[in-house]
Amino acid sequence: ASGVQWDMKVIRADATWALGARGAGAKVCIIDSGIDELHQELTSKVTDRFTFATNSPAPLDSNGHGTHVASTVAGA
Repeated sequence: ASGVQWDMKVIRADATWALGARGAGAKVCIIDSGIDELHQELTSKVTDRFTFATNSPAPLDSNGHGTHVASTVAGA
């Protein structure tokens, strides 16, 4: 799906990817509205989760922004 992500084009991610930079092994914390773990780019990449707002281990994305951010990070 990275081919249809306009944000990747805007930040010129392809130039970084061409250098071989992929962030392999990096761990990233997304602090946002939650994450839709069923999203096609995230199903195998979310390794740990916790929602501080609800004190719950299952983060539900309340408005889609957290999923957008996580997809941007994981979509490389």
